[in-house]
Amino acid sequence: MRAMDAEKEEAQRRDAAENAIRQDLQNEIRQVVAAAVAGDFSVRIDKHFDRTELDELAGSVNTLIETVDRGLTDFGRDLVDELGANRILIDLSHVGPVTSRDVVEHARGPFAITHCCPSALKQHQRNKSDEEIRHVIDKGGFVGVAGVPHFLPGGIDSSVDDFARAIAHIVDVAGEDHVGIGTDFSLGHARPGPWMLWANRDKGTARTLTEFGTAKISKPKGIERIRDMPNVTAAMVARGWSEARITRLLGGNWLRVLRAAWGE
Repeated sequence: MRAMDAEKEEAQRRDAAENAIRQDLQNEIRQVVAAAVAGDFSVRIDKHFDRTELDELAGSVNTLIETVDRGLTDFGRDLVDELGANRILIDLSHVGPVTSRDVVEHARGPFAITHCCPSALKQHQRNKSDEEIRHVIDKGGFVGVAGVPHFLPGGIDSSVDDFARAIAHIVDVAGEDHVGIGTDFSLGHARPGPWMLWANRDKGTARTLTEFGTAKISKPKGIERIRDMPNVTAAMVARGWSEARITRLLGGNWLRVLRAAWGE
């Protein structure tokens, strides 16, 4: 009898502790959502929670720092619901394929892969397979194509033509109405520098997550600066694309998606 009572008490203590953690996390989620609704987009979920708490959301929060993609947890679904209720677009760029699938299947609000490249052209843990891309698009999502050389076919020697090639591949997979540009450039931030070092650490101050905060990363040749973006247009024209397609890809599609997401 005493053993059974002890087991029952232990189970009750464990349940109480788990409920307390869940309540704390729900309060923090509301803070993140409230900040975003108020226009403060500097509050990032992966910086707001510690690693134990992030494990409550998904088994793969960031494909650059987690080795196992266990998918969305029940509490992660609560977060997806909360974001959807506030018309906040969910970005799937930094989650693994299992977590991405789970979010897409559960979400009732807007979602997108805002910055990635196709793994069909370059194998990299941040790139997405054609299957992942199609799944997101088939469920009403959107894809932004990144211009980070490490993700592009030419690697560190990539050029604007490699960027255009990546865009063309995703257009072939997803259709020209569901693709835009998501450069993933961080112009104006010294490397290394205060912002980069913050972004490169767990919660901004803890363990180093990747080498990207301090590594030398050049932009693709031909689009080293934002002022060079007309070269992207020229690369699209060189491919024989119509003015209507180019207009969609350069921003028209993003405007439609964000207006639909925010109800404006």
